[in-house]
Amino acid sequence: MNIKLSLLFLCLCSEIVLCTKQSLANPCSDVDGTTEVITADCKNLRIKGANSNVTIDSNITVDTLSGNAANTSNGATNAIITNNGKIYSPTNRTFRTNAGTVQELINNGTIEATTNSAIRSNSTITTLTNTGTIKAGDKWAIHLRPSGIITTLTNTGTIEAEQAGDAIRNQGIIETLTNTGTISGSTFGIVNSKTITTLNNSQGASSSALTYDGKLPTNYNIIVNSTSDFGKITFSSVSGTTNFGVDSSSTLVADTTYSSVISGLSSSEIASGTSGSHVDGSLRLDWTLINSSG
Repeated sequence: MNIKLSLLFLCLCSEIVLCTKQSLANPCSDVDGTTEVITADCKNLRIKGANSNVTIDSNITVDTLSGNAANTSNGATNAIITNNGKIYSPTNRTFRTNAGTVQELINNGTIEATTNSAIRSNSTITTLTNTGTIKAGDKWAIHLRPSGIITTLTNTGTIEAEQAGDAIRNQGIIETLTNTGTISGSTFGIVNSKTITTLNNSQGASSSALTYDGKLPTNYNIIVNSTSDFGKITFSSVSGTTNFGVDSSSTLVADTTYSSVISGLSSSEIASGTSGSHVDGSLRLDWTLINSSG
């Protein structure tokens, strides 16, 4: 008799289900007239009182699930905020000044919004300095409302609106805006409907021209760093006039043409500044702005 042995292999399949739950950072402690350094991730930073001084450390994130990631309250005055980390909101405005005053807002890190404005202000910011990135997904990176005032805005980093919107939408007053970095939007870099007193710009020749829509700045100054690195600007749908000049920090080279420094303006829209002199140490150079399109 032959016995046939059949070996039955039972294969067991085990399914491992990994369940995860979002870990939420603790709420930030309110800062009320004190000096604080944020050294741990937290959400919903509120700045109150007079003379608050807040620093967000590098590699630290201040964010939110709803509302603004950070804001100043009605009673906040002369606040100083330094961001070396990241302030982020997926659904709302990231940094908002509801009222009061901000003496300095310094961004060395990232201020980012996915579906709204990264910075929205309807009050006074004396100095806004960006060396990092201010970024919005589908609105405005910086939105200055009708009652908003920025005395000095200096950008050496990146201000951008990636998908829809303008990098800077100004409905208020910006006294001096100096751009030696990049300001770019999916529509325009700057849209101005009220007042920009002085715009200084070096973006253009070594990258892409700064784009500008709306009411002209009272003064526009080109910054020239070299024969291949100087400001270019393209204007669209403008109103008013502007005074052209060469910024005092510029380095000019004799017998050189810096082409296409302004596009989109007629001669009548340049109130003054078609010629001048630039002094750099012991060197004095005369310059002329020529309308190549007639």
